[in-house]
Amino acid sequence: MEKNIYTKLMEVRVNFHKLELKKSGLNKFAGFKYYELGDFLVPATKLLQEANLCPMISFNNELATMVLINGDNPTEQIEFTSPMRNLEIKGSNAVQSLGGVQTYLTRYLYIQLLNIVEADVFDATSGKEDKNNIKKNIQTNDNKETILSELTEEEIENMYAVGYRAGYTYPKVDNKIRQNFNKEARELTKEEYKRVIDGFTKISNKNKVGA
Repeated sequence: MEKNIYTKLMEVRVNFHKLELKKSGLNKFAGFKYYELGDFLVPATKLLQEANLCPMISFNNELATMVLINGDNPTEQIEFTSPMRNLEIKGSNAVQSLGGVQTYLTRYLYIQLLNIVEADVFDATSGKEDKNNIKKNIQTNDNKETILSELTEEEIENMYAVGYRAGYTYPKVDNKIRQNFNKEARELTKEEYKRVIDGFTKISNKNKVGA
């Protein structure tokens, strides 16, 4: 009996997760490793070929799209999408920046296809305390207790990304936070985090207007 596209995809995912692939990407700020596109593209392509599945990727102004086609029955297709992102890479021309964006989004489309998104999120917190649930007790001047949640790893990553879009490298983001709050990025409160995001967003928008 001929397998449908969903059965084939599930087998590809199962076989992919049996592979012992090394992660070459390192997020220095969140402290975890992740898969670069080159880490899994070749073995994933081989598994897809064996299953007679063909992924076709396209880009437009709004979406990056992967259409997975069943070679044994081309009418069977599964679509994966990701919103397009504007990314200006310093020292690169427009074509190089576009190539970087397409590589970045291709990676995320394959992560959806291979169902490894949750694994990356797990790796970000594995062996650490779950900072999503940790709360600090801080005594205010009037001796009332205020509960403040620590920033999540995703929020910290987002802060550096927003800063980068505003023209600040990671070290410059750190310096800016120290100058304004006299603390490290990980020590920011939720309210301070919001102020940092708002500030970098305003700078980024102003840069776009002046461009």
